[in-house]
Amino acid sequence: MGTVFYVLIIYASVILIERVWALLVYICPRSRPYHLMMKRRLYWNVFNTLAMEIYLELGLSVALNIKTMRWLDNNPDLHFTNWFTYACLAFIVGYPIWLVVFYRMNQPRWKNEDFQNKFGQPLAVTNFKDKPEAKWVPLIFSIVFLLRRAAFIFAVVVIP
Repeated sequence: MGTVFYVLIIYASVILIERVWALLVYICPRSRPYHLMMKRRLYWNVFNTLAMEIYLELGLSVALNIKTMRWLDNNPDLHFTNWFTYACLAFIVGYPIWLVVFYRMNQPRWKNEDFQNKFGQPLAVTNFKDKPEAKWVPLIFSIVFLLRRAAFIFAVVVIP
């Protein structure tokens, strides 16, 4: 869970930097276009990249916690850990589904430059612009990446 902690710290740092820059825009209005560009690109792209990075470690931690989970009546720390495990499990199951639904609903906007700047990171892995028949390829790449990690978690924790 150390990586999850560092990822949360990085994301919190990105938010803090953006908020400080938003205040500095009032002092130096010429920096406003750069602030908007950073704000559009960073939030989603950083979140998506960090979510892909922590997926394997978070999945391993969740699977091990579920396998060894106990509910003792007099231990609130254990209850918090168990509920946090369920929240992380919801993220592990829901993130790939949400990714597919979000990008399928916004498929007509894929070629829009503003959409590419803000949400285009998973779409950038393939060159889908030249092949209109391959509209599903960017989604499949991200999902296969996450499913491969989920299969590894299943193989390591559940099968032995």
